[in-house]
Amino acid sequence: MQKEINEIVGFLETYFVMLYEGDADTMEKVFHKGAHISFVDNGEVIIANSEVLKERIAGRVSSKQAGVAR
Repeated sequence: MQKEINEIVGFLETYFVMLYEGDADTMEKVFHKGAHISFVDNGEVIIANSEVLKERIAGRVSSKQAGVAR
């Protein structure tokens, strides 16, 4: 069971580092190619495929670049 827990923790760490650092290329490690992601942007619910999310991550200033503490 500990092996599975470690795998999940490693996956989540990869996900959070990807978002913090704005590393859009890492998306392929954490999202299935056919994934759809739902989020709210300026009060509007957006349902986007992984390519749209990848573009958004690549096109924004990352939290790391903005000097936000992790």
